[in-house]
Amino acid sequence: MKLFYLIIFATSLTANEVVPGKFFLKLKTEMSAMFKAKTLKLLKEIDDNSVISTGKTSLLGSYDFINTVAVSLDPKAYKSILKHPDVKEVIPVTKKYAYVVQRDATWGLSRTSSKSKTRSKPYTYTYDAKFSGDGIPVFVIDTGVNTEHEDFQGRASWGKVVIKGDSETDENGHGTHCAGTIAGNKYGVAKKAKIIAVKVLDSEGNGDDTTIAD
Repeated sequence: MKLFYLIIFATSLTANEVVPGKFFLKLKTEMSAMFKAKTLKLLKEIDDNSVISTGKTSLLGSYDFINTVAVSLDPKAYKSILKHPDVKEVIPVTKKYAYVVQRDATWGLSRTSSKSKTRSKPYTYTYDAKFSGDGIPVFVIDTGVNTEHEDFQGRASWGKVVIKGDSETDENGHGTHCAGTIAGNKYGVAKKAKIIAVKVLDSEGNGDDTTIAD
């Protein structure tokens, strides 16, 4: 079944990838009338003390309502600005990304991405694609996994069959269900993770401590 996704313009607060050379400078002033003068003074000092001709130092934005400017600084200017008497705080600029929204989600998926109770359809699952488990192996220790299921998109494989005389199949279905909740394309939380099946329970879902320990 083909899934349909919608990209919405909501920034991911979990993304902390720093943008090299870009910073917010919060100035030590509480009076908006003084902000422009301090900003001009600060930029002149940056101009005088850094290699501005390289084009690596410049004003990117000015936000007087919070006494802050956004600047691009070369390494020399950055070291200088850390000690500047008018600068209260230097904050690195970080990258932000749009969240992905799965519109045809189940109630369970929707609940994992919502702080409030999910009451009625349509259910949506909102997640950061950068943190969807890409390439991370997850060992599902259960009744086995139907590794050929289309929802795994080729990301499921067999690790070990502990039950003697048994095969790389999941006659029970419980392991496949759990694997789908973990990493299935439609029902999974981590949609890019790799599933590795470890079969320790038989077709009736039975096993014991020794099979699990093996």
